[in-house]
Amino acid sequence: NLQNVHDVLKALELQSGERNIIKYMVKTEVVTVSAPRFFADVRQRSLALQQLGLAGNHIGIIGKNTYDWMVSFCAVLNIGAVAVLLSQEERSAEIAEIADDTDLNAILYDPEMEGVVCQAKLQGDIHRLPMQIGYNAADPIQETQNRHRTGLNDLACILFTSGTTAKRKAVMLSNRSLIAGMCYDDIGYQFEAQLAVLPFHHLEGFSSALNTLCLGATLCIGENLKYIYRYLESMKPDYLFAVPSLLHIIVRKLKQADTY
Repeated sequence: NLQNVHDVLKALELQSGERNIIKYMVKTEVVTVSAPRFFADVRQRSLALQQLGLAGNHIGIIGKNTYDWMVSFCAVLNIGAVAVLLSQEERSAEIAEIADDTDLNAILYDPEMEGVVCQAKLQGDIHRLPMQIGYNAADPIQETQNRHRTGLNDLACILFTSGTTAKRKAVMLSNRSLIAGMCYDDIGYQFEAQLAVLPFHHLEGFSSALNTLCLGATLCIGENLKYIYRYLESMKPDYLFAVPSLLHIIVRKLKQADTY
């Protein structure tokens, strides 16, 4: 019966109950987020985007792996909009090119990206919005008002290849593709918490993070790979979804520390 990511988020909220589902770090302190708080934040950001008439539109997201990034991503999908994922390494000219190629109507950015986003020469009336955009309660809107209803085969996300051998290419993912990545269960064993350090703007990054929530585990968000050992020690995950390049970095660091 799941027709889009909005339906998955509703089911996930019911499944999660009152338990804690997300951890992240502010300097050396661990912040724990309960399911009620996370889904309330997603709803509030969804309403804020709906107030701007962005349901069903193309909305860019740019920033580091943060709690706000995950809330923004889920909020965009929750209102039937298309999430366009940009690397935090993008320069202003590249952001403008992507905005034009993907018909962006808005772009959500984290505080560190404000300068490069504001300097981008965007064509047309494109909203530049901080990720922490608030909902104006003085101008109330219902959660379902103007939400764009999408189906399994409708576009849900656009991301980009790395462009290591040629110009990067846009990759379009449907609701069906995102749901398949979120809801699979073929790891072979249960885990309590996953450390997510792969960039969220990559498929492996956001898909494995959402899959962790769907499997009933805790998502530990790692903002910067260079602090991976701090994350391991403080948030105590028992699972890490990695790619070969990440494993090579870990092995190199272990060898440098003479603990390999």
